[in-house]
Amino acid sequence: MRLAALLMVLGATGCAHVATLRPAEKGALEVELTAGGPVVKQGTVAIPASLTSLGARYGIHERVDVQAHFHPTAALLGVLGLDVGTSVLAVKGHKGIPDVTATARLFAFTDFRRTFEPNFQLGAVASWRLFNRIAPYLGVDVMGAGPHFGVAAGLQGTFGRFTVQLEGKWFVVGDDVRSRLVEWLSPNDIGTFGVQLGVGYRFGRVSPSLP
Repeated sequence: MRLAALLMVLGATGCAHVATLRPAEKGALEVELTAGGPVVKQGTVAIPASLTSLGARYGIHERVDVQAHFHPTAALLGVLGLDVGTSVLAVKGHKGIPDVTATARLFAFTDFRRTFEPNFQLGAVASWRLFNRIAPYLGVDVMGAGPHFGVAAGLQGTFGRFTVQLEGKWFVVGDDVRSRLVEWLSPNDIGTFGVQLGVGYRFGRVSPSLP
């Protein structure tokens, strides 16, 4: 199936995840849903890929969480997609100094026939919390044996137990993405531009430092 083959390729870029700005707090469980991905050109119309991930993060330390995600869009197309990982708050921001969080994930995609696609992703993001509610950020990541690089910029809003996050990303920076399957929104077929939306909800205690 062409869609399944395309999904395997997209899985190798680490799509369907927005950047993790902070690990889940110790003892807290956060569930999150992300949708979006590289933008596909359909004639004169540009449409973000409808990739999704659904998962949870749990804080095991003041600065460390563990996480796991399932990829629903992949499942609908006959591809099982899972990932596990961890995020670490490397630098706790203060005044003009940003929070810096590193995230590592191991992905696996398979169509249960001939293809099994494991990949490792390592990323880092710097974010600045404004008015204790809004956080603009910049992020970078590297994935696979390519290696494949990505750069992102976005904005996260925190509203009590909820977070909403909008992110623009340049996937596989430096790679030639010409394809017979689809036409990407891309600068001269080098990498692909994309947009992603993430929503999260925190169970357990809410830090008094957050709104």
